[in-house]
Amino acid sequence: MPHGGQYRGPTTVVPPTGSGSSSGSTGAASGSSTASSGAAAGPGPSSTASGPAGPSGVAGAGRQGSRGYAVDTDLSSWEFWWEFRKDPFLRVRDGLALRRAFHATDLLLGSRGALSAALEAPSEAEVRTVVVPALAKTLARAEDRDTITAAMIALAKIGVDPEGMRLHDLFRDRLASHDQEIRESAALCFGIARQCKREDLELLMALCSDASWGRRCTGRTSVDQRTRAFATYALGLCLPRIEAAQRMEPVRCLASLLHAEGSAGVHRNVTVAAIAALGQLPREDNAASRTLVDMAAAELLAFYEQDLGPGSQLTQSHCPMALAQLLGASHPRSDACRAKFSSRLREDDAADLGPRSKTNDHVAQSCAAALGALCHPWEDDTSADRSACESLVHTYRTARDHQTRYFAALSLGRIGGAKARAALLLEMREASRAIEQPWIMLALGTMVADRSAAALAAGKTPEPDLEVRDALLAAFRIAKNPQAIGSAAIALGLCRAPGSAHALRSSLSEYGKREDAGGQIAIGLALLEERGASPQLRELLAGSVRQPQLLVRIATALGRLGDAEAVEQLTAMLQSSEGGLARMSALASGLGQLGDRRCIAPLLQMLGNRELTPLTRAFAAVALGGVCDPEPMPWNARYAEAVNYRAAVETLTDGAAGILDIL
Repeated sequence: MPHGGQYRGPTTVVPPTGSGSSSGSTGAASGSSTASSGAAAGPGPSSTASGPAGPSGVAGAGRQGSRGYAVDTDLSSWEFWWEFRKDPFLRVRDGLALRRAFHATDLLLGSRGALSAALEAPSEAEVRTVVVPALAKTLARAEDRDTITAAMIALAKIGVDPEGMRLHDLFRDRLASHDQEIRESAALCFGIARQCKREDLELLMALCSDASWGRRCTGRTSVDQRTRAFATYALGLCLPRIEAAQRMEPVRCLASLLHAEGSAGVHRNVTVAAIAALGQLPREDNAASRTLVDMAAAELLAFYEQDLGPGSQLTQSHCPMALAQLLGASHPRSDACRAKFSSRLREDDAADLGPRSKTNDHVAQSCAAALGALCHPWEDDTSADRSACESLVHTYRTARDHQTRYFAALSLGRIGGAKARAALLLEMREASRAIEQPWIMLALGTMVADRSAAALAAGKTPEPDLEVRDALLAAFRIAKNPQAIGSAAIALGLCRAPGSAHALRSSLSEYGKREDAGGQIAIGLALLEERGASPQLRELLAGSVRQPQLLVRIATALGRLGDAEAVEQLTAMLQSSEGGLARMSALASGLGQLGDRRCIAPLLQMLGNRELTPLTRAFAAVALGGVCDPEPMPWNARYAEAVNYRAAVETLTDGAAGILDIL
């Protein structure tokens, strides 16, 4: 992907159009963004099933779109879930603040070591007067897709108007490009840029709804489906940025796209984008916000309950996740959602599913995942949501679809409480080590992490959960399968389990060079804030030139640890041509996550060096956008957190060109 792809798993997760089921644990359905949404081919890199990996680092998932199944890829692997959900847990940009004194809880939680140097964020003046003008100049001169889209998205991440120009105009001018990817990227940039002015909102609504102004801006008789979908996602990004009084019209626009499902000219990409965008509405304690949230929830519930036939059930399966994000556990409509989604899980048990039942497995998956956000903690038999929690336990034990089972376990971890904890520990003892235990371990890890975060937010010192730690450590020490090793390492890191760092560092010596386990162990050490592991990680980073997945995970770990010495190392590696496109994407991602100002000068030098290939310069722009992004989390993290990636459509994620694939 020219604006920088990121690794979300070993293949695309898009089901084929018309898929009715995802039963079983293997078989990767390949989605074609070209075939189903009219993406125009154009200059620049793409990958095919038999070709090399593109900038996203994922072979066989490029813009051309391959067909068929990759039978060697297990889509029910926990790694997919982690790659989509990791950002709120990792918070890599927190490494920029590590110059501060250690927290009082650091010794309790197992942190060791000290930093020889601290990461340093760019100054506002440096960004405004040096980086933004350089990116704007690059955009003005660029003629290739790679550089144009990379510079646009980098400017959008920074969100600062260049002197004498407006981002609105820069993006709008490129909506009329003959290149599909430039058009859709331009539409998305209005949301990424966070300016969300009235004219931005009006243009996005015109693009979403294929209105006359949107057609004029694109220079076409109709706005193509991918551009409509990207504009819809962008509108969702704007919702938390504007006042509640300004949200009514965008919400009505998004709701109208649900009513158009199945009609001529409306593709499932647009409908899924509208569902996900409605889920972005913030919950605020004022009457206007409550009214809008209630209205959006009513629209989503009505769409979910419609009998649109099997062909639309994949689209409808996105509603439970959006509703969970929109409502949480305490909204008055949450009771109805809990009842509906628990009922759908119980239907899986019945042999006599009714003719109006939703039989697509993606619906059950989403219901299981959504209940995690819709239920209060399950503490005892008197807990208000005991029935829904028991449904999740039963689903984990009996559901025929593996992914539904695993999402049910994760939901129990998210719900938390003494009964949920006991249920997960019991299941861990009985689960198969290589396949089921990784999911249970992640559920336990996220449960402890959430509980610790809540304690810190309340001004309390988190209590370590020694029973969970001991169970995870025991599993880690006997694990031989890379899947189990990686999951246990991350779960231990999420728990910030005291006394576990030594085991992870010893294992890093054995597995550190393996792409299927080494990177996950590095992430576990970073979550533990084991700063003493930094020299070992930098050594592994130097040897990961041809292992992009390992490279980006180690770079992520070093960023989380606040290791400034990795900046020069990554910058030098990006200037080398060794390793190919996937490696450049990984390096750009790593530098962007580190966010250190010291890499700005060499990146600007690369950006202006006309002797370098356009793609290399484009990745320099990608890295600059990441370094200078003022946000603590990636722009697409909220979408990644609240979607069922197993029901993905092409514009959401296809391994190369969806909104979740863009750095």
